[in-house]
Amino acid sequence: AQDTIDRKERITHSRQLINRLPEKQRTAIQLRDIEGKTYKEIAEIMATTEADVKINIYRGRNFLKNNCKML
Repeated sequence: AQDTIDRKERITHSRQLINRLPEKQRTAIQLRDIEGKTYKEIAEIMATTEADVKINIYRGRNFLKNNCKML
């Protein structure tokens, strides 16, 4: 039972952190990590360059890594 509660708290915390990301970072991370899109596909969807996509993913992941105390 406690494991279920802990898991739900981690999921809630993760979602809150993701929602705090700037829109471009959040979108890029969701497309890459959740939907499995390539950098090229993400760049096309977001109407930007692959380099910009990589930067947004890097910054977003960095923010999440530095702020996920519970995970």
